[in-house]
Amino acid sequence: MSELTIKHALSDDGSILKISVSGKLAIDTAEDLKNLLVEKSGMSNSIQIDLSELKELDIIGIQLICSACHTNLNLKKHFNFTGSMGQNVKAAVAVAGLGGKINCKYNYDLPCIWSGGIN
Repeated sequence: MSELTIKHALSDDGSILKISVSGKLAIDTAEDLKNLLVEKSGMSNSIQIDLSELKELDIIGIQLICSACHTNLNLKKHFNFTGSMGQNVKAAVAVAGLGGKINCKYNYDLPCIWSGGIN
């Protein structure tokens, strides 16, 4: 199993924080991403997270991303995916019951970000 690698950068105009996550986002590695999200939350009005290089995802990683989305919605900020999700990520999301076209009560009853919605 690979460890979690996180890269982040602020767009030139400071409006978007781009985060790239690779390796394993699971119970034993999720704290690193949580800490980055908390530390950088005030830097921009939009966070774009790229999971295209993520090889492993568990329910704790899914919950962390859901919580970050919910927190940013409460702050009237955007939190969305960029890039494509690998098959392992899609499988973990499906097992968690989030792979279908479900609406999110926190996202104004619009489709959940896991099923292609945006906030």
